[in-house]
Order: sequence, then structure tokens, then C-alpha cells
Amino acid sequence: MYASFLLTYSPSLSIISEQFDTPSNFHVEPESQLVALRPLVAQPGNISGLQYSRGIYGCEYAACYLDGKSIGACAAAVNSNAVGTSGAFPWPRKYKHTLALSGGGVLDGGSVDASGPVPPASIGGQDAVIAIQ
Repeated sequence: MYASFLLTYSPSLSIISEQFDTPSNFHVEPESQLVALRPLVAQPGNISGLQYSRGIYGCEYAACYLDGKSIGACAAAVNSNAVGTSGAFPWPRKYKHTLALSGGGVLDGGSVDASGPVPPASIGGQDAVIAIQ
């Protein structure tokens, strides 16, 4: 969900509200600590301007922050195709890590780490990747 949000969000205008069930009923997920700024491509008039191949959409950012700390460049890639329909990750070998999530909400022990594994060569249908340089 957060990768899709990052495709077209505006830091001054956008708000995300994730309503996943958490034991604490505090609906804030760890990935919301990622702030991506300075997109490499200006926001297009419609989502087709972010399409890399059939069903694969992506957006790269020059400056990204996790919990207020700079983590360099990052990117979000989303495969909107049906489950079982993989597509190539748009930037092979450019990014060295992925955003790794663990647990649930932030008050329930959930955490996020910018040093997850290398982005996969392909993204499964209805899946997404947030990549970190």
C-alpha cells in the first residue's frame, strides 16, 4: 500500500491513513516513517507517465529519510498485474537494498529497516518493492 502511495504523493498535500488491525488499535504502520523527496521525474498528469512496462509503475526519489535520518535515494515500484503475473523491476542493479518490515503497527513492536535484501529481478503480480540506494 505504501509503495503505491509513494508513486504520486505530494508531501505538502497527501495524507495516508492505513486502517490495518493492530492490537493497540493505533493505525500507524512502520513504513510511514519513510519520507521520499525530490522525485527524479516530475509528477505526470496521469499514472501512465510512471509506467515502465505492462502493469509495472515506478517513481524514483533523490532524497529519502527514514525516521528523520537520510538514507540516500529510494524508489517505489508496483506491479498492478494479476497475481501470478510477474514483471521486471525497473532499475536492475541500481539499488542495493529494500525497505524491510517486521511485525505490525508502531506501538505493537513493528519496525522498518532500510538495509533489507537486494531488490528482486522481478516483482510478482499485486506486489511492490521500495528500494534503497
